[in-house]
Amino acid sequence: LALGGTDVSDVSPLSALTQLTSLTLAATAVSDVSPLTNLTQLTWLILHGTAVSDVSPLTNLTQLTVLALWDTAVSDVSPLSALTQLTVLRLGGTGVSDVSPLSALTQLTVLALAATAVSDVSPLAALTQLTWLHLSSTAVSDVSPLLGLNLTGTSWDSIGLYLRGCPLSYASFHTHIPAMQAKGLEVAFDNVIDVNGDGVVNIQDLVLVSGRLGETGENIADVNGDGVVNILDLVFVAGALN
Repeated sequence: LALGGTDVSDVSPLSALTQLTSLTLAATAVSDVSPLTNLTQLTWLILHGTAVSDVSPLTNLTQLTVLALWDTAVSDVSPLSALTQLTVLRLGGTGVSDVSPLSALTQLTVLALAATAVSDVSPLAALTQLTWLHLSSTAVSDVSPLLGLNLTGTSWDSIGLYLRGCPLSYASFHTHIPAMQAKGLEVAFDNVIDVNGDGVVNIQDLVLVSGRLGETGENIADVNGDGVVNILDLVFVAGALN
């Protein structure tokens, strides 16, 4: 049943459609999904661009394999931990910050978290079936928890990991991402790093680099990894100031 882009706001009449397997309500005024709680045959549910904030009514929908919630008011994803058959979950542009409840979703192959408040991705290390992960425009700095994932991309996108706009740490930039690339994985990221590791590229990073000008060898202030802290590193950081 496809109702996306319509004037629908009240889905209570749908509660009787217990044999539905697919439902699209994208770009509608729907906010309350509690009438959907008994649609336990659903495998596909599209709610992006709605006013939905509470996903607890979806906990009964354990047959879901695809769930789209991007550009909604959702912030608490703990109710989704029961949806262990999910293979695709899209949460970009939401208020999500804690992804620990997602560690139970071990069948996920596609996960979108772009433009959220996520900073700690360690819970995602358990998602060993993931092949595509979108983390652009988040506060993610340390990507080491993702090293064990085989993010090979999908049939529609060869890039498996998106990190554009993230304040990447020195280790992520110079060690972890190159290790992924050495395995043949494609990673999309910006050529800047969060030098002092405080989760944002700002004037403090510039001060740190300027204070180490001329130093050589392995150094967090050596932004471009050329073995010496110099004006080029300052330029990199200055270009990324928030």
